[in-house]
Amino acid sequence: HISLLPSIASTASPAGKNLTEVADTSRLPFAVQAGIPSNVQSLSVQAFSATGTPLTPLLGANSADFNSPFTVPNGPNIVFKVRAYDSPNAQGKVLYQGKATATLVGEPIDVAVVMSLAINVSASSTNVILGGTTTLTALVGGVTPTAASPIVWSATAGTVVGNVWTAPSNVVGKQTITAKIDPRTNPDQDPGIVGTIDINVVDQTAPVATAPTSITVPAVNASGTPKTNPIITTFLNAATATDNIGIVRINNNAPVIFPLGTTTVTFVAVDAAGLKGTATSTVTVTDQTPPIITLTGGAAITVALGSTFIDPGFPVTDNVDTGLTATVTGAVNTAALGTYTLTYDVTDTAGNVAITKTRAVTVADLTAPVITLLGVNPYTIAQGATYVDAGSTVTDNVDTSLFATVTGTVNTAIPGTYILTFTASDIAGNTSSLTRTVNVIDQNAPVITVL
Repeated sequence: HISLLPSIASTASPAGKNLTEVADTSRLPFAVQAGIPSNVQSLSVQAFSATGTPLTPLLGANSADFNSPFTVPNGPNIVFKVRAYDSPNAQGKVLYQGKATATLVGEPIDVAVVMSLAINVSASSTNVILGGTTTLTALVGGVTPTAASPIVWSATAGTVVGNVWTAPSNVVGKQTITAKIDPRTNPDQDPGIVGTIDINVVDQTAPVATAPTSITVPAVNASGTPKTNPIITTFLNAATATDNIGIVRINNNAPVIFPLGTTTVTFVAVDAAGLKGTATSTVTVTDQTPPIITLTGGAAITVALGSTFIDPGFPVTDNVDTGLTATVTGAVNTAALGTYTLTYDVTDTAGNVAITKTRAVTVADLTAPVITLLGVNPYTIAQGATYVDAGSTVTDNVDTSLFATVTGTVNTAIPGTYILTFTASDIAGNTSSLTRTVNVIDQNAPVITVL
């Protein structure tokens, strides 16, 4: 170290004044009392309060003029900081530095400032990638460190081996490298004097994104399938990513509704440095739902023999296609009694086959027999005569040899009106009826007897 002894002589307060009445100052001649190393070209001195507030501007003095006066306010614990430079006018590298504290009260005083070696640090690069290295250089008093003043390195993160600093592998941002002289070798060095340099650790490695396995999902309708579909939601949430400092988020460009066909989804992983890694996968939407055939009128209907059969309808609905029509196989012969089967089938554009529907059409005898009364209706008969019905005939569209049964009687002994009911049924159970009215009347004149 080097000892510089500025001789600081204060000027007494004006006569009859005290410190509370006048802002007293001391005019200090700054003089070097010891030899100056040859590489020192200039000095600087500045006074500070105990709290660190500058009390004077920085005073620089070149080697040819080391006796420079400057004015310092009186007060307790004035801190004087002195630096020595390798260039004139207090410029260039700081070679030595020191400080001392004194109280100025308007009386002569000497302040001895013991100078220690200044440490200047540089690096081959101040921007280093994660896990990268930079070579550190330290100058002690403007020269390369010697065995008498060896450097001890430390860092806020990463490691220093020799004079090479290796950045951390997972921490970005500013890291501070500190150099100080080993106090075990040079105990006279002020331990508070260190050299520092800030290295910016940057991430240049993009994340590695991994997309989920491609999927195929059924279409909900002709528009496709929304991304809220549970299968798609699971797919979108399955993307992963790895990164050396950590993933902030994973985005994707999934549409609100995935249309029919194949859609490529791009997953973008973003790390804390804003670097991005991408991966892609696909979502294929296909029509997997068969059409539905609805039989209007039901699966079993009955029509009359001899009528004209008109199918009541068989509309087709589908989740994607429109305008589908089922194919009908089978026929109904209404001229012949029996049950006929009609089969309905349809396939949509995607090849989905509807569940086959069948309809049983029964052609049945639905026509009642026709009764024809023989003789007169209504019929009039004299009281006391014998009533013999003229009879009836029965005809039917299917059956033959049918006859009608008669209910009711005629009592010709008693005048009045009598109803005879004729009923006939065919084999299919169709029934018809007809009535004949028989009037029994008194046709004999009264007999007068003369007494």
